[in-house]
Amino acid sequence: MTLGPDVDDGNITSTSNRQFYLEGKLWMLDENNSWAYENGVLYVWTPDGSSPAGKTVWVSPAANGINAQGSSACTIDSIEVFGTDRAIDASTASGGAKTLNLRVLNVDIVHCKKGLFAAGSFGCTVDGGSIKYAINNGYDFWYGSGKNTVKNTTIHTVGMVGMPKGSQGAIFSGGTVNKGTTNQNIYDNNRVTNTCYNGIQITTNYNTTVSNCTVLNAMQALTDGAGIYTGGQGEVNLNQHIIDNIVSGAKGPGCFGIYLDDYSNGVTVARNTVTDCGINFLMHNAYNNNILNNKSTDTGEDPATPTTHFAFAQNGTPSGFVVTGNEVTSHGVNSQIYNLGGGTSHTTLGSFNNNTYRVKNTAKFARVWDGTTAADLTFSGWQAYMSDDYQSVFIPL
Repeated sequence: MTLGPDVDDGNITSTSNRQFYLEGKLWMLDENNSWAYENGVLYVWTPDGSSPAGKTVWVSPAANGINAQGSSACTIDSIEVFGTDRAIDASTASGGAKTLNLRVLNVDIVHCKKGLFAAGSFGCTVDGGSIKYAINNGYDFWYGSGKNTVKNTTIHTVGMVGMPKGSQGAIFSGGTVNKGTTNQNIYDNNRVTNTCYNGIQITTNYNTTVSNCTVLNAMQALTDGAGIYTGGQGEVNLNQHIIDNIVSGAKGPGCFGIYLDDYSNGVTVARNTVTDCGINFLMHNAYNNNILNNKSTDTGEDPATPTTHFAFAQNGTPSGFVVTGNEVTSHGVNSQIYNLGGGTSHTTLGSFNNNTYRVKNTAKFARVWDGTTAADLTFSGWQAYMSDDYQSVFIPL
C-alpha cells in the first residue's frame, strides 16, 4: 500500500507520476475483521474467525438517507441515520434550486459515506447530534455554500473506515460565492476526534469563525494537513477568526495543529491551545495575520517526534504578522520554538513581542534557513537575528 501526494485531496488520477493504493481485492483478504467484494459476491472474515453463516451483516446501499435537495426552511429533528451513502443530501438540486435555511437538530449519523452534504446550501444550521464512522467527510459544505452554522456536535472517526477516499475533514467548508463578501460560516463548540486528514477545513471561506472546538488526533492516515486548516485564493482578505480552540495529537512529519496555507491573510488565530503536533502553528506562504495569546505546548515524551511550535515556510517577501502574547512551553529535547524557512527576508515577517517562552532545549530555540544554509539560534541569537522580541520572557526549563 502506498499513499501518493494527491490522495489527501481526492485528486487521484491515472497520470504516471502519481501513486495509488488497492483495496477490497479478494486476494488481500488475509485477516479477520475484514471483507472483500468481487464478482458479485461479498466475502466476510468475521472478527472471531467463525463462519458468517447465520450472522447479520450490514451492507450500506448506494442511496441517500434523507434527500433535502432544494428544500426551504425544512427541519430534521432527533432521528438517527444509519448505513447510507449521504446521510442527508442538502446540496443544490439538479434543477438548480438551492437548499435554504435547513435545520438539522440532534441528528445522529452512523456508518455513512458522507454525513451532511450541503454543497450550494445557504443558511443551514446544525445544532447538536453526532457523526460516527463517516467514510468521506462529516459535515460537508462544498462550493457555493454560505451562512452555515455547525455547533454543539460530536464527530468521531472520519475517513478512517478502509482507506482514505477523498476525505477532507470532519467539518469541511471549501470555496466561496463572492470573494470577500459572503460565506459567514460559524463552527462553534464541536468536538472532533480521530480523522484521517483535517479535523476542520475552511479553505477560501470569508468572514468565517471556528471557535471553542476541540480537535484531537487529526492526521491519522494522511499528511500535509492539520487539526484546523485554512487557505486563501488570490489576495483577498479572508477575515477569519480561529479562536479559543483546543488542538492536540496531529503528530509526525507533515502533521500540523493550526495551518495557515497559501494566501491566508486577514486571519486572527487567538487564545488557542495546541499540544503535541508535528508543527503546532504553521504559516505557509501566508501574510498579514495575527497570532495572539495562544498556548503552544509539547510533552517531550517522544524525542523521535519533536514539536516545532511556530513555523513560517514562506516564499517571496513575507510580511504583516503580529505574533504577541503567546505562551510556549517546550519540554522536547529536540523541539524548537521557531523555524523560519524559504528565504533571506525573515526580518520582514512582522512583529514578535510580549511572548513567554519556557524551553528545555535552549541551544536550539530557533532554526533559520535562507535557502542554502541552516543555523540554530539561542534566544538571544533569535532576538539579534530578528531585531525583535526584546519584550518577551525566556525561562529555561
